[in-house]
Amino acid sequence: MRRMLIVDDEPGMCRFLSRFFQQTGFVVDATTSPEEALSRIATQRPDLLLLDVRLGGVSGLELLRTIRELTPGLRVVMVSALEDEATAQEALRLGAVDYVTKPLTLDPQWWAERFFGYPPAPQQGT
Repeated sequence: MRRMLIVDDEPGMCRFLSRFFQQTGFVVDATTSPEEALSRIATQRPDLLLLDVRLGGVSGLELLRTIRELTPGLRVVMVSALEDEATAQEALRLGAVDYVTKPLTLDPQWWAERFFGYPPAPQQGT
């Protein structure tokens, strides 16, 4: 089963994205806390991390640097409300696999193929 961790400072965005990705076959956890995110990465070993660029008092890029030191192989997708080429380039340089802007693509096929190379799990009830 594919595991995902969502880190966003907006609780509503965490809930919304959690529901979407659960329906696409992910086991999803979400947090608004950068500290909690580090703890969950260590204990839950997600396959994919959605990491917001702006996390209130902490930069998502700074958190990405820390994550890369602790878990170099974790796939990290940086998420931002702003299209900022410099930030996107920095995120990729730091090891993010992609930089996507909100509103996010809510197409299960796109996510599954782009980040895992295979179709999404069948949805329940279909």
